[in-house]
Amino acid sequence: MSKIIPDCQKFSGYKPCYPDHNCWEDGCKDKISIGVKILIINLDAMGDVIMTTAQLPAIKRKFPESTIYWVTLKNAKALLENNQLIYKVFEYNAESISILRQMKFNHVMNVDKSQRSCALLNLVNADKNLVLV
Repeated sequence: MSKIIPDCQKFSGYKPCYPDHNCWEDGCKDKISIGVKILIINLDAMGDVIMTTAQLPAIKRKFPESTIYWVTLKNAKALLENNQLIYKVFEYNAESISILRQMKFNHVMNVDKSQRSCALLNLVNADKNLVLV
């Protein structure tokens, strides 16, 4: 019997959000819908990363029920980690790339023109890719 993964930001597959609760059988107790899955690729300068965060409120207005993921370099990761509009920040490395390749996104925005950013854009599974230059 195949199980459908719950559409909840809190569901990790590892353990339930609440003790003595089975998300698979009982459903979510405190569901926060994933909605539209968006990935932002921004690997260049730290200033560019900060400037790109200005687009987040507009993205959330367009897709109010959405989950935003961001991939960036190690030196810029700390700039994004406490942003309430970003669900998860990935550091650009082999482990994150392998995780991102297994995920399915509705939209991917590539903010950079570098070869590694464009290569990552081509690796990610998405319905729509957008390169912002």
